[in-house]
Amino acid sequence: MLAYRGFRIDDPMSRPRLEVPDGCVHLVLGFCEPVSVGRVGDTDEAATPFVSMVSGLQQKPGLGSHGGRIEGIEVALAPWAALGLFRTTMHELTDAYVAVEQLSRPWIGRLASRLASRSSWDERFAALDTALADEFADWRATSEIRHAWALLLRRDGAVTSTELARATGWSVRRLQERFRDEVGLRPKAVSRILRLQRVLRSLDAGTSLSCIAQDSGYSDQSHLNKDFRLLAGCTPTEFMRGRSTVRPGPPLGRALGQFNSSQLL
Repeated sequence: MLAYRGFRIDDPMSRPRLEVPDGCVHLVLGFCEPVSVGRVGDTDEAATPFVSMVSGLQQKPGLGSHGGRIEGIEVALAPWAALGLFRTTMHELTDAYVAVEQLSRPWIGRLASRLASRSSWDERFAALDTALADEFADWRATSEIRHAWALLLRRDGAVTSTELARATGWSVRRLQERFRDEVGLRPKAVSRILRLQRVLRSLDAGTSLSCIAQDSGYSDQSHLNKDFRLLAGCTPTEFMRGRSTVRPGPPLGRALGQFNSSQLL
């Protein structure tokens, strides 16, 4: 349902990072300097600085940069779980970056300062556990949405809307409408993102592009490259070349478990 990642970077030579769609809604609770977030191809002036922010489901790659020092906690949520936290129809957050101060949930804005005041990462994670448990205590996700989402994840998006509708007992139309409200995107768009994540895991494992294209349901490698560029802003080869330049830092907490970041060349 959700995962945490503590982060601390103190590096004036840090370079922009390419963030590709990963099927999660991200809540970033920053403790110090802002991160500027924009889109591939935008000018620097078009990027928006955030200390704490929400990133809804994304269908395009984003760029993140900072002045050399950032610290905080990032929470990655399944979209149906994000609905329980933010209590807004999820399509309002799709393809958007929103400062926590703009949410109709003022406690989230106060949470970052509470976590920053803790003396250790363990204390921060424990405090976050308590805060989120309290918020989810009186909320229940729609069981059909959870079931359909689990099926999409299990099959890396290789499920048709008709199959999902049959699995939930809903009509295709109702499934699509409820997905838009409770997930943020219709099932077909979610499937593209999950297939991208499968491609990224295969690339990370060293699988050849031709095998990845065949195993992931693309008609050929050219089709893979085209779809990858639309979602990630670069080719698979360029993405992996950028990722190879990233210097891994020490883990500070619970890893996201999603392969969604590459250093921009």
